[in-house]
Amino acid sequence: MNPFLKKIIYYCVPFIIVSTAIEAQENQCFEKNPKSYKAVFTACYEEAQTGNVAAQNRLADLYAEGTGVARNDKEAAIWYREAAEQGSAYAQERLGYFYFSGRGVKQDYLEVLKWFRKSADQNNATAQAALGYLYASGLGIPVDDEEAAKWYLKAAEQGNAVAQEKMGDLYASGRGVEQSDEESLKWYRKSAKNR
Repeated sequence: MNPFLKKIIYYCVPFIIVSTAIEAQENQCFEKNPKSYKAVFTACYEEAQTGNVAAQNRLADLYAEGTGVARNDKEAAIWYREAAEQGSAYAQERLGYFYFSGRGVKQDYLEVLKWFRKSADQNNATAQAALGYLYASGLGIPVDDEEAAKWYLKAAEQGNAVAQEKMGDLYASGRGVEQSDEESLKWYRKSAKNR
């Protein structure tokens, strides 16, 4: 065998094998229909520890759902926070809901507002609708119908059916916006179409 070819095989093949194994493990974390969720959990856990935001989100989801591992809301909240602090709009939204419901963390409406706002500022329509709800209901903050309308509108314009329905409600009642049956009907129709 050619000495040059021997060196390539000697030095490169182990690297290719290790790289392929790492890639396979990383991909296993994101399999759609895995044979074993325990294997998915293990792969995600290892990848999440490296700071991979997508793996941290998936790991948090697995803990939150009890898939491949016993349900553990505290662990889910820890991993959502890891991803949220790295700027994941999804994790910020989920962490907001955890603080809202007291799941795995102490219920805290200021934290709810903080995390929903961070996610909403990244155009997450679900978080925008949630902010609208907080301002409309006054949970942890004073009721502010105009601020509720602002956030509901942002979400509604992105096709969020719940926010579209809420815009219909606001226009019907004149809360936070000028009362308009025409606008109310427009938003109710959009909401019905998107459900």
